[in-house]
Amino acid sequence: MTGWARLAVVASAAWMIGGTEASADTGQNSANGMMPGCRSVLANNGKATTLMAAYCLGIVRGLAFGASGSILCLPEGITYEQMVRVVVAYLDRDPSQWHMSFDLLAYGALITTWPCEAKGR
Repeated sequence: MTGWARLAVVASAAWMIGGTEASADTGQNSANGMMPGCRSVLANNGKATTLMAAYCLGIVRGLAFGASGSILCLPEGITYEQMVRVVVAYLDRDPSQWHMSFDLLAYGALITTWPCEAKGR
C-alpha cells in the first residue's frame, strides 16, 4: 500500500471515529478525554490496561501506520510508547487545545516531531 493510500485509510478512520473537524469536542474523542488513557499507557510501560489507554494507543499506531513514509518519517527502532510520549509532551505544552479532536492533535504532534525531508533537494 502506498503512503498516500495509507494516509487515506487513516483519514477515513479518523472521520469515522468523529475527527472530522478541529473544532470543540468535549467528549472522549477530545484530548481532554484521551489524555488520561495516554498517561495510562506511559505509566504501564507502553501497555494498554484500560479501554481509553487502548484507544489512545490505537489512534497513535493507526496514525503512524497511515502516514509513515509519506509525510511522517519515523526513526528506526522507535516504539509506540515513545510515540505516545511525544504526543503527550506536545499536548502538555498547550493545554488550551485539549478541547479539540485528539486524533488531529496527535497527528500534528507526530508530523511536527518527525517530518519527512523534502525529496529531491
